[in-house]
Amino acid sequence: MTTIQILLLLTGCLVGVFGQCFKDVDRIPTKQKLTFGMEHFFAASNQFSIRLLQALNTTRDTFFSPFSIWSSLVLVYLGSKGTTEKELEGVLNIHGMDKNIVAHSYQSLKSWFSSRIKASSFTMRNNLFLQKDIKIHSCLLPFIKDDLAYTDFQENPELARIAINFLIQRQTKDKIKEILPPNSIHMFTQFIVTSTMYFKGTWLQPFLPQSTRPGLFFTSHFEYLLVDMMISHDTFPYTTSDELQCTAIEMPYVGKSLTMVVMLPKNKAHGVQILISSLTLTRLNNMIEDMFPREIVLALPKFQIEDNFQLSPTLLKLGLRDLVTGTVNLTGFTKDKMLEINAVYHKAKITVDEHGTEASAATATAYPRHSHSTKILDFIVDRPFVFFIRENYSHSILFMGVVRHPRLLNSIGFHYYAEPL
Repeated sequence: MTTIQILLLLTGCLVGVFGQCFKDVDRIPTKQKLTFGMEHFFAASNQFSIRLLQALNTTRDTFFSPFSIWSSLVLVYLGSKGTTEKELEGVLNIHGMDKNIVAHSYQSLKSWFSSRIKASSFTMRNNLFLQKDIKIHSCLLPFIKDDLAYTDFQENPELARIAINFLIQRQTKDKIKEILPPNSIHMFTQFIVTSTMYFKGTWLQPFLPQSTRPGLFFTSHFEYLLVDMMISHDTFPYTTSDELQCTAIEMPYVGKSLTMVVMLPKNKAHGVQILISSLTLTRLNNMIEDMFPREIVLALPKFQIEDNFQLSPTLLKLGLRDLVTGTVNLTGFTKDKMLEINAVYHKAKITVDEHGTEASAATATAYPRHSHSTKILDFIVDRPFVFFIRENYSHSILFMGVVRHPRLLNSIGFHYYAEPL
Protein backbone atom coordinates (compact mmCIF):
# COMPACT_ATOMS: atom_id res chain seq x y z
CA MET A 1 0.00 0.00 0.00
CA THR A 2 1.24 3.46 -0.85
CA THR A 3 0.01 6.36 1.25
CA ILE A 4 0.79 9.99 0.55
CA GLN A 5 -0.14 13.16 2.37
CA ILE A 6 0.86 16.63 1.22
CA LEU A 7 0.38 20.03 2.81
CA LEU A 8 1.42 23.40 1.48
CA LEU A 9 0.96 26.43 3.67
CA LEU A 10 1.34 30.14 2.90
CA THR A 11 0.81 32.67 5.67
CA GLY A 12 0.50 36.41 5.41
CA CYS A 13 -0.65 39.75 6.73
CA LEU A 14 -1.91 43.01 5.24
CA VAL A 15 -0.71 46.44 4.35
CA GLY A 16 -3.14 48.95 2.89
CA VAL A 17 -3.50 49.57 -0.93
CA PHE A 18 -5.91 49.08 -3.89
CA GLY A 19 -6.60 46.63 -6.72
CA GLN A 20 -8.96 45.21 -9.34
CA CYS A 21 -9.75 41.94 -11.15
CA PHE A 22 -8.05 40.75 -14.29
CA LYS A 23 -9.51 41.64 -17.67
CA ASP A 24 -12.27 39.66 -19.39
CA VAL A 25 -13.03 37.72 -16.22
CA ASP A 26 -16.68 37.35 -17.20
CA ARG A 27 -15.87 35.98 -20.64
CA ILE A 28 -16.36 32.20 -20.66
CA PRO A 29 -13.74 30.53 -22.88
CA THR A 30 -14.77 28.12 -25.61
CA LYS A 31 -14.42 24.40 -24.93
CA GLN A 32 -11.49 24.28 -27.37
CA LYS A 33 -9.68 27.10 -25.58
CA LEU A 34 -10.34 25.56 -22.17
CA THR A 35 -9.06 22.18 -23.37
CA PHE A 36 -5.93 23.88 -24.67
CA GLY A 37 -5.66 25.73 -21.37
CA MET A 38 -5.79 22.48 -19.38
CA GLU A 39 -3.16 20.86 -21.62
CA HIS A 40 -0.91 23.90 -21.18
CA PHE A 41 -1.66 23.80 -17.45
CA PHE A 42 -0.42 20.26 -16.99
CA ALA A 43 2.68 20.74 -19.15
CA ALA A 44 3.47 23.90 -17.17
CA SER A 45 3.10 22.06 -13.85
CA ASN A 46 5.50 19.32 -14.99
CA GLN A 47 8.08 21.89 -16.03
CA PHE A 48 7.70 23.49 -12.60
CA SER A 49 8.09 20.04 -10.97
CA ILE A 50 11.48 19.50 -12.56
CA ARG A 51 12.77 22.99 -11.73
CA LEU A 52 11.59 22.59 -8.13
CA LEU A 53 13.32 19.20 -7.79
CA GLN A 54 16.55 20.75 -9.07
CA ALA A 55 16.27 23.68 -6.66
CA LEU A 56 15.60 21.61 -3.52
CA ASN A 57 18.23 20.03 -1.30
CA THR A 58 18.16 16.38 -2.39
CA THR A 59 21.24 15.23 -0.48
CA ARG A 60 18.81 13.57 1.96
CA ASP A 61 15.53 11.67 1.64
CA THR A 62 13.16 14.09 -0.08
CA PHE A 63 9.45 13.94 -0.81
CA PHE A 64 7.05 16.63 -1.99
CA SER A 65 4.03 17.33 -4.18
CA PRO A 66 5.07 19.73 -6.94
CA PHE A 67 1.51 19.84 -8.26
CA SER A 68 0.16 20.83 -4.86
CA ILE A 69 2.70 23.65 -4.59
CA TRP A 70 2.13 24.73 -8.18
CA SER A 71 -1.69 24.81 -7.91
CA SER A 72 -1.61 26.85 -4.70
CA LEU A 73 0.73 29.37 -6.35
CA VAL A 74 -1.73 29.54 -9.26
CA LEU A 75 -4.37 30.52 -6.70
CA VAL A 76 -2.05 33.28 -5.48
CA TYR A 77 -1.40 34.30 -9.10
CA LEU A 78 -5.11 34.93 -9.69
CA GLY A 79 -4.93 37.79 -7.18
CA SER A 80 -1.52 39.11 -8.21
CA LYS A 81 -0.64 42.32 -10.04
CA GLY A 82 2.42 44.08 -11.43
CA THR A 83 5.88 42.57 -10.97
CA THR A 84 4.48 39.81 -8.74
CA GLU A 85 2.18 38.71 -11.55
CA LYS A 86 5.05 38.63 -14.06
CA GLU A 87 7.29 36.66 -11.72
CA LEU A 88 4.57 34.09 -11.05
CA GLU A 89 3.83 33.76 -14.77
CA GLY A 90 7.48 32.92 -15.39
CA VAL A 91 7.99 30.50 -12.50
CA LEU A 92 4.63 28.77 -13.08
CA ASN A 93 5.35 28.57 -16.83
CA ILE A 94 2.02 30.19 -17.75
CA HIS A 95 3.38 33.29 -19.49
CA GLY A 96 1.45 33.89 -22.67
CA MET A 97 -1.73 32.37 -21.26
CA ASP A 98 -4.80 34.59 -21.00
CA LYS A 99 -5.41 35.06 -17.26
CA ASN A 100 -9.07 34.35 -17.91
CA ILE A 101 -8.11 30.92 -19.30
CA VAL A 102 -5.87 30.36 -16.27
CA ALA A 103 -8.77 31.15 -13.93
CA HIS A 104 -11.19 28.80 -15.69
CA SER A 105 -8.56 26.05 -15.91
CA TYR A 106 -7.84 26.39 -12.20
CA GLN A 107 -11.57 26.17 -11.51
CA SER A 108 -11.74 22.89 -13.47
CA LEU A 109 -8.82 21.13 -11.72
CA LYS A 110 -10.70 19.29 -8.98
CA SER A 111 -13.44 17.96 -11.25
CA TRP A 112 -10.78 16.96 -13.82
CA PHE A 113 -9.00 14.68 -11.36
CA SER A 114 -12.06 13.38 -9.56
CA SER A 115 -13.57 12.22 -12.87
CA ARG A 116 -10.39 10.49 -14.06
CA ILE A 117 -8.64 8.97 -11.04
CA LYS A 118 -10.37 5.64 -10.49
CA ALA A 119 -10.08 2.85 -7.91
CA SER A 120 -7.90 4.94 -5.59
CA SER A 121 -8.56 7.18 -2.63
CA PHE A 122 -7.51 10.58 -3.94
CA THR A 123 -8.40 14.08 -2.82
CA MET A 124 -6.90 17.49 -3.49
CA ARG A 125 -7.99 20.75 -1.95
CA ASN A 126 -6.79 24.34 -1.75
CA ASN A 127 -8.02 26.56 1.07
CA LEU A 128 -7.81 30.32 1.38
CA PHE A 129 -8.48 31.43 4.96
CA LEU A 130 -9.13 35.17 5.25
CA GLN A 131 -9.63 37.56 8.13
CA LYS A 132 -13.40 37.98 8.30
CA ASP A 133 -13.49 41.70 7.42
CA ILE A 134 -11.53 41.35 4.15
CA LYS A 135 -13.70 41.76 1.07
CA ILE A 136 -12.66 39.81 -2.03
CA HIS A 137 -13.39 41.26 -5.46
CA SER A 138 -16.75 39.86 -6.55
CA CYS A 139 -15.45 39.11 -10.06
CA LEU A 140 -12.84 36.75 -8.57
CA LEU A 141 -15.26 34.89 -6.30
CA PRO A 142 -16.62 32.43 -8.92
CA PHE A 143 -13.14 30.96 -9.32
CA ILE A 144 -12.13 30.71 -5.65
CA LYS A 145 -15.43 30.49 -3.74
CA ASP A 146 -15.00 26.75 -3.10
CA ASP A 147 -11.55 27.45 -1.60
CA LEU A 148 -12.56 30.45 0.51
CA ALA A 149 -13.21 30.46 4.25
CA TYR A 150 -13.41 33.36 6.69
CA THR A 151 -12.05 33.26 10.21
CA ASP A 152 -11.08 35.72 12.95
CA PHE A 153 -7.32 35.79 13.36
CA GLN A 154 -7.44 39.15 15.13
CA GLU A 155 -9.88 38.25 17.89
CA ASN A 156 -8.71 34.68 18.62
CA PRO A 157 -5.59 33.58 16.67
CA GLU A 158 -5.14 30.42 18.75
CA LEU A 159 -8.69 29.23 18.02
CA ALA A 160 -8.09 29.93 14.31
CA ARG A 161 -4.88 27.87 14.44
CA ILE A 162 -6.65 24.92 16.07
CA ALA A 163 -9.51 25.06 13.54
CA ILE A 164 -7.14 25.13 10.55
CA ASN A 165 -5.06 22.27 11.97
CA PHE A 166 -8.22 20.23 12.47
CA LEU A 167 -9.33 20.83 8.88
CA ILE A 168 -5.91 19.84 7.48
CA GLN A 169 -5.89 16.72 9.66
CA ARG A 170 -9.31 15.76 8.30
CA GLN A 171 -8.35 16.45 4.67
CA THR A 172 -5.25 14.22 4.99
CA LYS A 173 -7.11 11.38 6.74
CA ASP A 174 -5.40 12.08 10.11
CA LYS A 175 -1.93 11.76 8.56
CA ILE A 176 -0.78 15.37 9.02
CA LYS A 177 -1.39 16.88 12.43
CA GLU A 178 -0.38 20.19 13.98
CA ILE A 179 0.91 21.71 10.76
CA LEU A 180 0.60 25.08 12.49
CA PRO A 181 2.58 24.94 15.75
CA PRO A 182 1.66 27.06 18.79
CA ASN A 183 2.29 30.80 18.34
CA SER A 184 2.52 30.46 14.53
CA ILE A 185 -0.59 32.66 14.11
CA HIS A 186 -0.90 36.11 15.66
CA MET A 187 -3.44 38.93 15.62
CA PHE A 188 -1.80 40.51 12.55
CA THR A 189 -2.18 37.37 10.43
CA GLN A 190 -4.73 38.13 7.75
CA PHE A 191 -4.68 35.17 5.41
CA ILE A 192 -3.42 31.61 5.07
CA VAL A 193 -3.37 29.52 1.90
CA THR A 194 -3.19 25.76 2.32
CA SER A 195 -2.98 23.03 -0.30
CA THR A 196 -3.62 19.43 0.65
CA MET A 197 -3.37 16.28 -1.41
CA TYR A 198 -4.09 12.74 -0.24
CA PHE A 199 -3.62 9.50 -2.13
CA LYS A 200 -3.93 5.88 -1.08
CA GLY A 201 -3.41 3.36 -3.85
CA THR A 202 -3.03 -0.39 -4.20
CA TRP A 203 -0.52 -1.88 -6.62
CA LEU A 204 -2.10 -3.46 -9.67
CA GLN A 205 0.62 -6.09 -9.30
CA PRO A 206 1.13 -6.31 -5.52
CA PHE A 207 4.24 -7.72 -3.90
CA LEU A 208 3.78 -10.88 -1.83
CA PRO A 209 4.66 -10.08 1.81
CA GLN A 210 6.14 -13.56 2.25
CA SER A 211 8.65 -12.75 -0.51
CA THR A 212 10.05 -9.70 1.31
CA ARG A 213 13.53 -10.39 2.64
CA PRO A 214 16.54 -8.53 4.06
CA GLY A 215 18.57 -6.86 1.33
CA LEU A 216 21.50 -4.50 0.93
CA PHE A 217 21.03 -0.87 -0.07
CA PHE A 218 24.26 0.98 -0.84
CA THR A 219 24.17 4.59 0.34
CA SER A 220 27.72 5.08 -0.97
CA HIS A 221 30.53 2.98 -2.41
CA PHE A 222 31.50 1.61 1.00
CA GLU A 223 28.41 2.10 3.15
CA TYR A 224 25.17 0.19 3.01
CA LEU A 225 21.95 -0.41 4.92
CA LEU A 226 20.11 -3.61 5.67
CA VAL A 227 16.56 -2.99 4.38
CA ASP A 228 13.27 -4.81 3.80
CA MET A 229 13.50 -5.63 0.09
CA MET A 230 10.18 -6.42 -1.64
CA ILE A 231 10.41 -8.93 -4.51
CA SER A 232 8.13 -9.33 -7.54
CA HIS A 233 8.40 -11.33 -10.78
CA ASP A 234 6.02 -9.78 -13.29
CA THR A 235 5.70 -7.74 -16.48
CA PHE A 236 6.33 -4.01 -16.10
CA PRO A 237 6.87 -1.11 -18.53
CA TYR A 238 10.64 -0.59 -18.64
CA THR A 239 13.25 1.45 -20.47
CA THR A 240 16.82 2.63 -20.31
CA SER A 241 17.68 6.29 -20.94
CA ASP A 242 21.13 7.29 -22.20
CA GLU A 243 20.13 10.96 -21.93
CA LEU A 244 19.40 10.63 -18.20
CA GLN A 245 21.91 7.80 -17.54
CA CYS A 246 19.32 5.67 -15.78
CA THR A 247 16.97 2.73 -16.17
CA ALA A 248 13.31 3.15 -15.30
CA ILE A 249 10.31 1.01 -14.42
CA GLU A 250 6.63 1.93 -14.13
CA MET A 251 4.35 0.35 -11.54
CA PRO A 252 0.60 0.98 -12.01
CA TYR A 253 -1.96 1.26 -9.26
CA VAL A 254 -5.37 -0.39 -9.41
CA GLY A 255 -7.45 1.53 -11.92
CA LYS A 256 -4.34 2.36 -13.99
CA SER A 257 -5.01 6.09 -13.74
CA LEU A 258 -1.98 6.57 -11.47
CA THR A 259 1.48 5.02 -11.72
CA MET A 260 4.76 5.24 -9.87
CA VAL A 261 7.90 5.56 -11.98
CA VAL A 262 11.23 4.59 -10.39
CA MET A 263 14.38 6.01 -12.02
CA LEU A 264 17.52 4.09 -11.06
CA PRO A 265 20.81 5.83 -11.89
CA LYS A 266 23.50 3.81 -13.65
CA ASN A 267 26.25 5.63 -11.76
CA LYS A 268 26.31 4.24 -8.23
CA ALA A 269 28.43 7.00 -6.70
CA HIS A 270 26.83 10.25 -7.88
CA GLY A 271 23.99 8.95 -10.00
CA VAL A 272 21.14 10.85 -8.33
CA GLN A 273 22.89 14.21 -8.71
CA ILE A 274 23.73 13.45 -12.37
CA LEU A 275 20.16 12.37 -13.08
CA ILE A 276 18.53 15.40 -11.44
CA SER A 277 20.88 17.93 -13.02
CA SER A 278 20.36 16.47 -16.51
CA LEU A 279 16.58 16.17 -16.17
CA THR A 280 14.42 18.15 -18.61
CA LEU A 281 10.75 17.79 -19.51
CA THR A 282 11.66 16.65 -23.03
CA ARG A 283 14.05 14.00 -21.75
CA LEU A 284 11.52 12.82 -19.18
CA ASN A 285 8.78 12.57 -21.83
CA ASN A 286 11.16 10.71 -24.17
CA MET A 287 11.95 8.22 -21.42
CA ILE A 288 8.27 7.55 -20.66
CA GLU A 289 7.31 7.24 -24.34
CA ASP A 290 10.11 4.71 -24.86
CA MET A 291 8.83 2.35 -22.15
CA PHE A 292 7.74 -1.12 -23.22
CA PRO A 293 6.56 -4.21 -21.29
CA ARG A 294 9.32 -6.55 -20.12
CA GLU A 295 9.38 -9.56 -17.85
CA ILE A 296 11.25 -8.35 -14.79
CA VAL A 297 12.39 -9.54 -11.39
CA LEU A 298 11.92 -6.39 -9.33
CA ALA A 299 13.52 -5.77 -5.94
CA LEU A 300 12.33 -2.55 -4.30
CA PRO A 301 12.97 -1.51 -0.68
CA LYS A 302 10.06 -0.60 1.55
CA PHE A 303 10.38 3.03 2.57
CA GLN A 304 8.72 5.87 4.38
CA ILE A 305 9.56 9.57 4.10
CA GLU A 306 8.16 12.45 6.10
CA ASP A 307 9.40 15.81 4.88
CA ASN A 308 8.87 19.38 6.00
CA PHE A 309 9.99 22.43 4.00
CA GLN A 310 10.19 26.14 4.51
CA LEU A 311 9.90 26.85 0.80
CA SER A 312 10.68 30.57 0.78
CA PRO A 313 14.45 30.19 -0.02
CA THR A 314 13.66 27.72 -2.80
CA LEU A 315 10.99 29.95 -4.33
CA LEU A 316 13.44 32.86 -4.20
CA LYS A 317 15.95 30.72 -6.08
CA LEU A 318 13.31 30.00 -8.72
CA GLY A 319 12.67 33.72 -9.21
CA LEU A 320 9.76 34.64 -6.91
CA ARG A 321 11.44 37.67 -5.32
CA ASP A 322 8.31 39.71 -4.61
CA LEU A 323 6.54 36.79 -2.98
CA VAL A 324 9.39 36.13 -0.57
CA THR A 325 10.90 39.56 0.12
CA GLY A 326 7.73 41.29 1.27
CA THR A 327 7.10 43.43 -1.82
CA VAL A 328 4.34 41.17 -3.13
CA ASN A 329 1.41 42.81 -4.94
CA LEU A 330 -1.82 40.87 -4.40
CA THR A 331 -4.22 43.75 -4.91
CA GLY A 332 -6.18 41.57 -7.32
CA PHE A 333 -7.77 39.94 -4.27
CA THR A 334 -9.09 43.02 -2.50
CA LYS A 335 -9.59 46.67 -3.44
CA ASP A 336 -8.49 48.40 -0.25
CA LYS A 337 -5.76 46.19 1.21
CA MET A 338 -2.71 44.35 -0.04
CA LEU A 339 -1.91 40.85 1.15
CA GLU A 340 1.67 40.12 2.13
CA ILE A 341 3.28 36.67 2.21
CA ASN A 342 5.21 35.92 5.42
CA ALA A 343 6.16 32.29 4.87
CA VAL A 344 5.55 29.28 2.63
CA TYR A 345 5.52 25.83 4.21
CA HIS A 346 5.16 22.39 2.70
CA LYS A 347 4.77 19.10 4.54
CA ALA A 348 4.59 15.68 2.91
CA LYS A 349 4.60 12.03 3.89
CA ILE A 350 4.74 8.78 1.92
CA THR A 351 4.70 5.11 2.87
CA VAL A 352 5.44 2.38 0.31
CA ASP A 353 5.03 -1.31 1.12
CA GLU A 354 3.94 -4.59 -0.50
CA HIS A 355 0.33 -3.51 -0.95
CA GLY A 356 0.84 -0.10 -2.50
CA THR A 357 1.27 3.54 -1.57
CA GLU A 358 -0.25 5.92 0.93
CA ALA A 359 0.77 9.51 0.48
CA SER A 360 -0.38 12.92 1.53
CA ALA A 361 0.78 16.46 1.39
CA ALA A 362 -0.31 19.80 2.51
CA THR A 363 0.52 21.52 -0.70
CA ALA A 364 -5.06 2.97 -18.63
CA THR A 365 -1.84 3.53 -20.41
CA ALA A 366 -1.14 1.91 -23.77
CA TYR A 367 2.45 1.03 -24.59
CA PRO A 368 3.85 0.65 -28.12
CA ARG A 369 4.80 -2.83 -29.20
CA HIS A 370 8.45 -3.52 -29.90
CA SER A 371 10.42 -6.55 -30.87
CA HIS A 372 12.69 -7.12 -27.92
CA SER A 373 14.48 -10.04 -26.40
CA THR A 374 12.34 -12.14 -24.07
CA LYS A 375 15.23 -12.35 -21.59
CA ILE A 376 14.10 -11.76 -17.99
CA LEU A 377 15.58 -8.54 -16.60
CA ASP A 378 16.67 -7.84 -13.05
CA PHE A 379 15.69 -4.41 -11.71
CA ILE A 380 17.41 -4.27 -8.33
CA VAL A 381 16.88 -0.98 -6.51
CA ASP A 382 19.91 -1.23 -4.24
CA ARG A 383 21.13 2.38 -4.36
CA PRO A 384 19.65 5.92 -4.14
CA PHE A 385 16.93 6.60 -6.70
CA VAL A 386 14.41 9.15 -7.91
CA PHE A 387 10.68 8.40 -8.16
CA PHE A 388 7.49 10.18 -9.10
CA ILE A 389 3.76 9.43 -9.17
CA ARG A 390 1.81 10.72 -12.14
CA GLU A 391 -1.75 10.83 -13.43
CA ASN A 392 -1.71 9.08 -16.79
CA TYR A 393 -4.43 10.96 -18.67
CA SER A 394 -2.89 14.41 -18.20
CA HIS A 395 0.65 13.07 -17.57
CA SER A 396 0.83 15.47 -14.62
CA ILE A 397 3.38 14.70 -11.91
CA LEU A 398 1.57 14.73 -8.57
CA PHE A 399 4.41 13.62 -6.28
CA MET A 400 8.20 13.40 -6.53
CA GLY A 401 10.92 12.11 -4.26
CA VAL A 402 14.49 10.97 -3.74
CA VAL A 403 15.24 7.93 -1.59
CA ARG A 404 18.72 7.67 -0.05
CA HIS A 405 18.06 5.85 3.25
CA PRO A 406 15.02 3.58 2.82
CA ARG A 407 13.97 2.57 6.27
CA LEU A 408 10.67 2.93 8.06
CA LEU A 409 10.54 5.72 10.61
CA ASN A 410 9.75 3.34 13.48
CA SER A 411 12.54 0.89 12.70
CA ILE A 412 16.21 0.96 13.54
CA GLY A 413 18.56 1.57 10.64
CA PHE A 414 21.91 -0.20 10.74
CA HIS A 415 24.88 1.08 8.76
CA TYR A 416 27.47 -1.40 7.51
CA TYR A 417 30.83 -0.69 5.94
CA ALA A 418 32.50 -2.70 3.22
CA GLU A 419 36.23 -2.82 2.76
CA PRO A 420 37.30 -1.32 -0.60
CA LEU A 421 38.52 -3.88 -3.10
